[in-house]
Amino acid sequence: MHVLSVVFALALVLGCVSPVGPVQTNTSVANASSCKMVITNQPYNATLCENVSDMQQVCNTVVLNYTMSNISVANLCIQKNLCSETGASGTAGNCVAYECSEGLTTCAVNITNLDAQNTAVWSVAATFKTDDTTFSETPINQSIAPLQTSTFKFQRTYDMDLRQQMMSCNVSLAAPPAVQQCGYITTLKEVCQQVPSTQEVQTQVCS
Repeated sequence: MHVLSVVFALALVLGCVSPVGPVQTNTSVANASSCKMVITNQPYNATLCENVSDMQQVCNTVVLNYTMSNISVANLCIQKNLCSETGASGTAGNCVAYECSEGLTTCAVNITNLDAQNTAVWSVAATFKTDDTTFSETPINQSIAPLQTSTFKFQRTYDMDLRQQMMSCNVSLAAPPAVQQCGYITTLKEVCQQVPSTQEVQTQVCS
């Protein structure tokens, strides 16, 4: 009895009091999945851009150089059935200035186109005036070739009544002589469009 007590106490000290039994093992195994990468072609709209030459017409309005010189104004006396085209400031035969029943005023200008390459149209107007009357003439349009000269002439016959007053005449340009000079310039512009296409796509497939 004393011997058994010693053995039991020794067993407690050495930690050998745990009962020995059968070992339990986990035999449950998870089923593993099988996956792989699959490449497929999928449609999509691709944006395709390219540089394209673009030609455009560019025009500028150019006013031509010119010279304009006045031709002296002529005032003429016209007396019915007696004389005609007699200088109003003088006499000719039996016709004197204060006997004029009608007057004729003429004025003119010479215009020279100084441009050596371009032909243009000159529009010239005239205005006849007395102290209380103004007459605006319809403009005269003439085409003038390079380095050429043209004459623009205006006349007006009018009733002088008892005032014995001749008309004055003023000539001026109704519009400047202008031509259109055109040329072409080339520029590059980007043009884009949608084009149907396909692309490779990787997809994971598991079984």
